[in-house]
Amino acid sequence: MLLLVLVTLIGIAMIAVAAVAQINLFKAVVSTQSTGEKERDFYFGKLRNIEELCQDKEGDETHADFVALVLEILYQTEDGFGGPGDEVEGEEYEEDEQEEY
Repeated sequence: MLLLVLVTLIGIAMIAVAAVAQINLFKAVVSTQSTGEKERDFYFGKLRNIEELCQDKEGDETHADFVALVLEILYQTEDGFGGPGDEVEGEEYEEDEQEEY
């Protein structure tokens, strides 16, 4: 009987250790995701500021070529990736609610 109780307690302890490991893994994933979102938001803000500066200077003939080149780079997309107005063949883009930055 004592052996059965001991084996049961060891089994429970092993399950608890596995659960704690899963919780720690989940916390690490959430932390990494949060860091990635902060980094994404940081660089998005910088690119948005550059876009606004270029849009303000679009009519300025002094820097027209440079501004056009920067805006072209900012608006480039990869195959299969686009914004709300772009549709990939066979797919429809559904606009999700997004946070304002």
